[in-house]
Amino acid sequence: MNRSIVLLGACAAALLLSTPAEAGKRRLSRDDKAVLSADRELMHAMHLRDRGQLADAFAEVQELLERQPDLVPAHLLYQEMAAVVRRNGGLVEAEYRYYLNMEPEDPKRMVLHAAATLTAALTTPRYLAEESMDGSGVARGARRIKDIERSLAAAEVSEEASSYAHLVYSEVEQVRQRFPQVHERLKKAVEADDLNLSARGDLIVLLVSQKETTLATQQCLELIDLAPWRIGHCKALFPGGPDDERVATPEERATVLERAEQIEKAAKGDPVVLEALREFHANVNDEEMVRIEKLLAADPTWAPPLRRNPYLPPLDGGEWTAEELKAVERLLTIVEANEDLKVQLLALGAHEAELPESARVRAQYWRLMAGALRDAGPEKSDESRAALRKAMDLMPEEPGLMNEWAYMSAIDKVDLAEALEVSNRSLELLLGREFDPIQIEPGSHYGEWSDAVGQSVGAYTDTRGWLLYQLGRYQEAVADLQLAASLTIDGTVQGHLGRARYAMGQDEGAFQHLLRALAMGTEDEEEVRKLASHLYGKSRIVDGGLEALVRETHRQILDELGNKGGRSGGSVPNPEVDVDASPRPGSRDVHGFGSESDHELMGEIAPNLTIKRIGDGGELDLESLRGEIVVLDFWATWCGPCRKALPMFEALSLAFEDEPVTFVMASVDDSMGEIEDFWADLTMPVEVGLVQGKGADAFSVRGIPAMFIIGKDGEVIGHHVGYEEGEGEALAATLAVLVSTSE
Repeated sequence: MNRSIVLLGACAAALLLSTPAEAGKRRLSRDDKAVLSADRELMHAMHLRDRGQLADAFAEVQELLERQPDLVPAHLLYQEMAAVVRRNGGLVEAEYRYYLNMEPEDPKRMVLHAAATLTAALTTPRYLAEESMDGSGVARGARRIKDIERSLAAAEVSEEASSYAHLVYSEVEQVRQRFPQVHERLKKAVEADDLNLSARGDLIVLLVSQKETTLATQQCLELIDLAPWRIGHCKALFPGGPDDERVATPEERATVLERAEQIEKAAKGDPVVLEALREFHANVNDEEMVRIEKLLAADPTWAPPLRRNPYLPPLDGGEWTAEELKAVERLLTIVEANEDLKVQLLALGAHEAELPESARVRAQYWRLMAGALRDAGPEKSDESRAALRKAMDLMPEEPGLMNEWAYMSAIDKVDLAEALEVSNRSLELLLGREFDPIQIEPGSHYGEWSDAVGQSVGAYTDTRGWLLYQLGRYQEAVADLQLAASLTIDGTVQGHLGRARYAMGQDEGAFQHLLRALAMGTEDEEEVRKLASHLYGKSRIVDGGLEALVRETHRQILDELGNKGGRSGGSVPNPEVDVDASPRPGSRDVHGFGSESDHELMGEIAPNLTIKRIGDGGELDLESLRGEIVVLDFWATWCGPCRKALPMFEALSLAFEDEPVTFVMASVDDSMGEIEDFWADLTMPVEVGLVQGKGADAFSVRGIPAMFIIGKDGEVIGHHVGYEEGEGEALAATLAVLVSTSE
């Protein structure tokens, strides 16, 4: 969970009397100064965390809690670090459940247990979806949700805990994507305690996202008058990129920059404040950032924050330098900018002389060359493997390079004995040390990290299994490939396992894996399909039914993923022909995108909804679309995931433009003007407008984007909240089924 803005309470006092804008500032009591001093200490702990010095950061937080055991922000920072570092949010929740049980009526402990439960939910997969029963016969996941809400509701009425109860509840609302409620909770948190600096900082970011920059600037100035080391929150007032329009006015930004200069003068070299200023100036004024870094570097113990997730293990060879990062970015740009492989190879080759003397960069260069050569065709396979060998020579202990070379050897059926040794060594390295699979954002779900570990172990094991198959060691190959298949959702692995089992005479088992390979998509489709056709002909009565079995297998896989809590279709590409003619149109028998939702309207006739179209286009009633398939999406201009989903809707609306499918973009914005300004440059064949009355309430919309799929008879047959890359394929497949079965 990312609490670096929302929860990581931060601190200070030493500079308090020397901060600017003394006039009009509140008079601080001794307790107030103690709160600010503690906040400054916590900010220093966060700086240590961001440098990857996790043990030191833990030590600082624990020392602070020994002195101030009821300090809520310190507990919240501890919860985040403990849940992510220890890879088990459930243990953190258990720790704070015990803490609450020691004094069950203490409102601060209620807030902390609620926060710990939320931490566990956001760092541990399916924590809130757990269906096993507790001692009272209630599903544990449902019990945990009630625990959060009950604890916060009880704490809200307590003067000493109210502010942080609202702050934690703002996170709950943020997870639900109910942003007006987030705003309201943060306002209440600040009203209850204006020294809740985390709430004030988070409110700045939210106000900017809602284009209330004057209020955000006012909050920024008030915050940094109290705690100059909190100036990093004010960065939200400045552009995050060339197309970022949600920024303060030039006058407002100039005021904040002037205050930043005053803060630096008053800081008198204080490293915590200087570090905050360095963070503030990054991408705002890089020259100022570099200048402040030089001041900080006067202390030989100082180090800049890591450019990667600080919770992941150290990189071999230390952190990437700016020169290395620039060189790698240049290489990747060359590859992305040149689709023509000949041009790509020439451009990469011309760039070799400019590479820095860095083993990591040069290894990346040869790895990219190897990929380009292999894509160029089988006649380049020897050159491709030779290029990857050069990368391995530069980084002899890098398991990823070893695995790639071994897999290439398995595909090319050369150097198999050596490749098996290399594969064994790559697995030893992979499993014998902490693994850095992906550069996830700080606080992202640990499930993403652990799933990536499993997927990578599965990929490496698949390499070894496929090498064993090529060597004729079929029984060993099957053992490895079965493990790989259990760890990955990968059609190629299923194809390897099917062919290995066929080699052992296990025809029926082999056929099932080959079906899954074809349903998921596989690298060696022609060979897999040929073997699957042979086995189908040996044991099936109906001629030509292989494709029907592939389609049914694909449907079952989507169903499996949905039942496991995954997003249907998100990881499984559609087979070449994936339209099943069996579902009844408008029926929940369609096992497609959103069909696993437990929304109260599923299987019911959709309520009527009216939207006022943009551009004086009159009104549209949902009932007028009866007889068409409707994709109804509740969205807003200020909703980030809604914006990200627009390319998907554009592609799908164009693809189904000539079909009986209507896309209705129902905005829950406050005014028509906001929608029309946003939509001015967009053109796609959809109905778009402002929801009238209490239309969103009629559909029980609790977070956006919220999508409803409505059949021709008006029945709600799909529901989905949120957006992630890749879900367009699953939605397209579902619409294709509905269209084909309603003709």
